[in-house]
Amino acid sequence: SKKAKKGFTYKVTFKYKEHGVTTTYSRSGFITKKAAQDHETLVKAQIKRDGYLYKECTKTLDEVYKEFLEVGKTSYQDNTIYNTIKDFKLIPIELKKKPIVKIDYIMLQRYFNSIGTKGLSRNKNIKIALNRIFVYAIKAKYISYNPISLVDVKGIENKRVHDDILSEDNFNT
Repeated sequence: SKKAKKGFTYKVTFKYKEHGVTTTYSRSGFITKKAAQDHETLVKAQIKRDGYLYKECTKTLDEVYKEFLEVGKTSYQDNTIYNTIKDFKLIPIELKKKPIVKIDYIMLQRYFNSIGTKGLSRNKNIKIALNRIFVYAIKAKYISYNPISLVDVKGIENKRVHDDILSEDNFNT
């Protein structure tokens, strides 16, 4: 604990191993001892589960997308990257400006519900493009799970009228 202007604040400090290297974790400013202990328990559980300390990412979806195009695109064919660029343009700017760690299932499901009157294949392609970006974000350790994996996509199916093929006899008649 540390004496502050209005009472005490508490600090969490402990050592842990990340990839074989001993590292010190430290965070201060907790109002109560219980809040500091709870935070320590959560951080240690995350290190034990994942083997490393998850660092909060402040990058937006758009920033991670641009990084994906620069760094992560080598895992994909040129046509796949072309489709990702084409489909990402359809995503609203409000979603692109959100920090990637703040984007969750509910936000994405609401977005896909709102575009449910558009074409089904278009909406599926948007989901596929977003999935590529979220998979990259997981690899880069910006997020720990893929929020789009459980999103349901709806849309209008394209029902083209197919031409009837006439046999030669019917054509001659």
